[in-house]
Amino acid sequence: KDVSSLVSHAGMADLPPLLEFSNGSAVTTKQALNERREEIKHLLTKYYYGTFPSTVPTLVSSAIINSTTSRGVVDSFIQLNFQVSP
Repeated sequence: KDVSSLVSHAGMADLPPLLEFSNGSAVTTKQALNERREEIKHLLTKYYYGTFPSTVPTLVSSAIINSTTSRGVVDSFIQLNFQVSP
């Protein structure tokens, strides 16, 4: 059964080929696959997860600005205030 019409890919980012290095060369060995895995981890960290700052700011205060519950789901807007480093 063709389900392609049921799945929308609108808004999805194009993923790079998994068995091809960023430089275009092919992954052909187990060692190369491990190297590609590390390359993918680096790409995910850089472009998806982000990185942590070298110095973590101190949390000064927090407050719940707004909170609603709908069908058992709590949706809250929380304000966090951090100490500004000189």
